[in-house]
Amino acid sequence: MSGYIYCVSNESMPYILNIGTTTTTPEIRVDGINGLTGNWRPPTPYKCEYAKRVSNIDRKITAIHRLFAYCRIHPEREFFRMSLEEARAIFDLMDDQDDTGLFENRKAELKAFEERMFECLFQKSDVLEADFVKRKAELSEINEIIEQRKKELALTLANLSIHTTSHYDTTIITEY
Repeated sequence: MSGYIYCVSNESMPYILNIGTTTTTPEIRVDGINGLTGNWRPPTPYKCEYAKRVSNIDRKITAIHRLFAYCRIHPEREFFRMSLEEARAIFDLMDDQDDTGLFENRKAELKAFEERMFECLFQKSDVLEADFVKRKAELSEINEIIEQRKKELALTLANLSIHTTSHYDTTIITEY
């Protein structure tokens, strides 16, 4: 699996670095960490010092954690007591995926996605408009049929009243 290996620092904890992984982006990961609430959160926000997009992140982070085991603060946490220069040295040695223009590529992908979404919306709008026009025409035909039947009914009732000798009053229905 590919993703990012990152190094995060916090000015409230000098010489303590967090070296971990994320499959999103380091910025999203740091925003998530800084968004945590609770009494144990440091008084200052975390900052991403280094990040590198790599393949085989699980294998690489395990190797890094083994390499820095001598300065690991807790065996189940990703915090190390070390300088930024030491961490930077390992990041410089790691093979990375080609991120040339990664930000520009993502912007282009987002723009293309946005354009596809607008295209889909316009197509759906066209379909709905065509359906509306069709239904409006059908409704117009139905109204014409109703008007024609009302006239026929009125004529029939008029003819009945002429041929009947009854003194009953006949009411013609003109609206539905």
